[in-house]
Amino acid sequence: MISITQTKLRRERSEGNSGVILNEQSIPHLKEGHYYVQPIDLDGDAPKQFVSAYFFTPNSTIRKSRPHTWERFIAKSAEKWYPHESVLEFLINRIGQTLGLRMNEVKLLRVNGQIRFFSKYFLEANETLIHGAEICGAHLEDLPLAEEIANDPKSARDLFTFEFIKEAIENTFQANSDKILLDLVKMLGF
Repeated sequence: MISITQTKLRRERSEGNSGVILNEQSIPHLKEGHYYVQPIDLDGDAPKQFVSAYFFTPNSTIRKSRPHTWERFIAKSAEKWYPHESVLEFLINRIGQTLGLRMNEVKLLRVNGQIRFFSKYFLEANETLIHGAEICGAHLEDLPLAEEIANDPKSARDLFTFEFIKEAIENTFQANSDKILLDLVKMLGF
């Protein structure tokens, strides 16, 4: 059973307007009825909602008539400068993909009269996302201290050096630390 609280994304407000996109009609439109909002709370600064959306995918099990097969996304709007903030986030992701970095699948769409950045939800049912502060907290054996440091930009810069992060990753993810560190260095370089 799918829990649907809304059939349309909220219309969001941002702090400012960054102007008009002259070719806005070239951004694909996600029609009403091709997505629904799921009642999942998402944190972070930018306004976002969790959605399932239908996109025709050849040779797949995704069916328009079976919403439980639709792909899941985090639909994000601009926090400060609408609409260019969403466009820029999409472009940065696409550049990373073009350079061969392991980036998430993303889409730029017009939905409910607004431009949205869609980021495909990539976690499987048995997976969880681990925040960097949690990795550092495990390494320090003090999560509250790590969170306090992470929330203070000066302390974070002074204490969470590359060497510290490297040690924390090696300590927390011993079997996969080389691959994680390689991807981290690529992302930092990008």
